[in-house]
Order: sequence, then C-alpha cells, then structure tokens
Amino acid sequence: MKNAGKRFKRSKLRQATARVRPVEQGFALLEVVVAMAIAGLALAAFYQTIGGSLRAASRVQIQRTAILAARAHLDALGSDGTLAAGIETGTYDSAIRWRLSITDLSHKPKDATALRPFWIALQVFDRTGASLLQLETAKTAREVEP
Repeated sequence: MKNAGKRFKRSKLRQATARVRPVEQGFALLEVVVAMAIAGLALAAFYQTIGGSLRAASRVQIQRTAILAARAHLDALGSDGTLAAGIETGTYDSAIRWRLSITDLSHKPKDATALRPFWIALQVFDRTGASLLQLETAKTAREVEP
C-alpha cells in the first residue's frame, strides 16, 4: 500500500507539472500564406481567361464590321452599270482600311457600249495592317476610263 500512495502522489505531481498545451484556435501563418497564394493564382487565371475572351469578342466584332462593310462595298460597285479597271484604296468609317483591285478580263478592243467581264478583289485590313479578309467576285459592266 505504501507504493500505491507514492504512485498516486507521483501521478498527481506529473499532472500538475505537465506542460499545459493550449487549444489550437485559428490557422497558422504558413497556412494563411499558402491559401492566399492559391487564391492569387486562381484569380490570375480567371482574369487572364476573361481578358482573352474580351479580346476574342473584340476581334469578332471587328471581323463582322469588316465583312458587312466589304459586302456593301462590293454590292455598290457597278451599280450604275460601269466599272473602271485599276486599283483603289480607302478607309471605312470604322477606321478599317481596304484595297480594291478591278481587272478587265476581256481581250476584245474597248467598246463603250458592250458589257465586259471584270474580276474584282477587295482586301480589308485591320488597324495594324494585318489582312482581315479578301473577297473576290466577277461582274459584267461597261468599262469607263479611270
């Protein structure tokens, strides 16, 4: 029994002198830094995706505007029944540049009253000078001097 009393005292002593561990509350600094880094990478990827989508939408809008302007331009050519062979350049209202090439396909002598075949090529360029599109068609009209 003597040993039992000593054991009891030792265990009480150990409990009293044992290091008290605080209850963990919150996150460690390292965990917070890692979470912020992951969130930053996710946001960067998100913003890059959104930015790419906006640039693509802008390019599509420019392409659409260029196609509409070029088709209207081609439809208006020769509407009075005449065409002049040669090369012209210009700019549409939206600052999109164009280059028009009209080639006479007839090998017959020029006659002001006869219809002649023409090959028409219209190139459209963006603000940087890169080619957006090229439309080509053939039309018949009377030739006039440029």
